[in-house]
Amino acid sequence: MKKILITILLIVGVNMFSQSSNEIKIKTSSLIYSVDSVSELETINWNEVKEFFEGNTKEEEVTLGIKVNELHKKNSKVKTKQSFEIKGKVKDLDKLIHIMKKYQVKTTAKAKPLSLIYTVDSIEELKTIDWEEARTFFKDNDEDQKITLGCKVKRVKKEKSKLDVKQSFIVSAEAKELDKLIKMMINYTSSQENSNKQTVI
Repeated sequence: MKKILITILLIVGVNMFSQSSNEIKIKTSSLIYSVDSVSELETINWNEVKEFFEGNTKEEEVTLGIKVNELHKKNSKVKTKQSFEIKGKVKDLDKLIHIMKKYQVKTTAKAKPLSLIYTVDSIEELKTIDWEEARTFFKDNDEDQKITLGCKVKRVKKEKSKLDVKQSFIVSAEAKELDKLIKMMINYTSSQENSNKQTVI
């Protein structure tokens, strides 16, 4: 399991020196856990959070958060990110931690993707998209849940031209219409490939 990264924003008290020592008080204002997958959220130990805010007064505002870097299938071009942050005073840390725990449980138990967007560098790469993998991607979604399929071409550049053009094609419908959405995307990508070939000739 990949290591969880913790982002800590520190506020350093300026010129907070006592006459007897040169001690500087360091206060943590934000604690963000960064993970690579939803399943790794379960490894976060929220009981240790209070230690990070020991140098803060009860009235100071702090932030707790989670960031999931990438949710994607192996060898897939699809990448999605999600984050959740809350702010409150140090005296309310127990409430903040409780909210984060509830969000964590809800996310790990019901992480259902709503959008599948492929991004490629050229029209030629559209043919590398396997639209059938969308069936696995959305397999846990409710039939009436709205989902989105799409593709984006980063750059369509003609030879010896300085003109960069971007294009995209995105369709949405309820999950029960997934077969139709897949068919539409296959037809679109195929038509773009054929159109590009004719242009080259």
